[in-house]
Amino acid sequence: MDRTSRLASGIVILVLTAACGSVQGPGTANPTNQLTPSSVSRASGSSVPPGEPVASSVRSASPAPASGTQIPTARCVAGAIPTAEAMVSGFGGTLLYDVSDPTHPQTICRIVNTSAHILTGTSFEYLVPRPDGTTSVVLHSLGSNNESVAATFHADLSSLYLGGPYAQPSWQAGGAVLAYATGGGPDANGEGTNDIWVATSAGVKKLYSYSIPGVDAFGRPGLPPQTLALSPDSSFLVVGWAIGANRLHVFRLADRADVTPAMPVGVRSAIWSRSGHTLYIVGSTGVERWTPESGAATVPGTGPWTLDPDFSPDSSSVAFTDVTSTRDIRAYVYDFSTKSSRLLVNQPRSSALFVKSGWIWYEEEAPCVQTYDPCFDLSRPDGKVLAIQLSTGQEAAVTFAGGDSPVAPNETFMGLLDLWPLG
Repeated sequence: MDRTSRLASGIVILVLTAACGSVQGPGTANPTNQLTPSSVSRASGSSVPPGEPVASSVRSASPAPASGTQIPTARCVAGAIPTAEAMVSGFGGTLLYDVSDPTHPQTICRIVNTSAHILTGTSFEYLVPRPDGTTSVVLHSLGSNNESVAATFHADLSSLYLGGPYAQPSWQAGGAVLAYATGGGPDANGEGTNDIWVATSAGVKKLYSYSIPGVDAFGRPGLPPQTLALSPDSSFLVVGWAIGANRLHVFRLADRADVTPAMPVGVRSAIWSRSGHTLYIVGSTGVERWTPESGAATVPGTGPWTLDPDFSPDSSSVAFTDVTSTRDIRAYVYDFSTKSSRLLVNQPRSSALFVKSGWIWYEEEAPCVQTYDPCFDLSRPDGKVLAIQLSTGQEAAVTFAGGDSPVAPNETFMGLLDLWPLG
């Protein structure tokens, strides 16, 4: 599930201009996409720094990236293949970290203007929209920095803001299905709509549409996030926006059937487990677990996973952030074996996410002091990332080499995309 519930009140579609990059042959090393540890932090932001070559290596037989998009870029340290990896979205793009030492992570790759997923411990994939209305999945091998086209979807993503803070396409590394949203025309009430498309290598079909009411919210937890999430086995899609007359819907992709279960009170969002097709639906008072085989059941011993729930590598626990009755922001972890949630530390913390087994990162928050913008919350992120070891409860500051942090002061949030290894 996309980690943008604090930022997005609607899907924003931007048309950005950039020059097309060069292409390379299949499976060849790309010297322009290699980083040295000292140069990683220079490649920050959503554009390529002056004087830096663009790394968008694809097969020479494939067309160049679409001219209406910013160029997807992946730069990685040559020869680096970590034993523990965390792919995190945040300030300046997507970062692949070596988290062997979770308090001193090393940046292995910086990926911008695209959507990416870890495939194995030695490779990841990212999307490159094409001028012909298709989208290539580019396979990047760590260590060698070789790249090749692994798949092509009949999905026109050229007008979407890939890698931005709003709803992103949903797909699985190594998978055969890609789901994405585009802006539709007005509905019967004159409100905008989102059209949901499901693409494969053979074609693309519209699956569903929902309205975008003109609403806003101030202060956390804010509006529910717009949801677009493919199950890990690519069999089901949960989609929609639980606001106003809208609701979340679950579709079985084999026959495009709507198999939406009864939703809990005050449904807000939904998240798939790390494997298969078990869906966790977050309501205003708790969480329900649903599978098409067994139906829905309440998850015992927990309140709502209000903001950005995130599974541990072995799916035995869930980290999440909640807003207390006094409007304080706190980080928690739910343990499936003990059927209970516990507060991690009784201090303002947000964006809780697992980075490896037994370790969680979250953002420190400081009291909100009103300046040029108003305070809608008691605290806000102060630009510091902290790590907590669950076995000891000890908290420590995370030091990023070269200052390559996924966050910056003044309300920048981070989110987890993938982990390696799992289990």
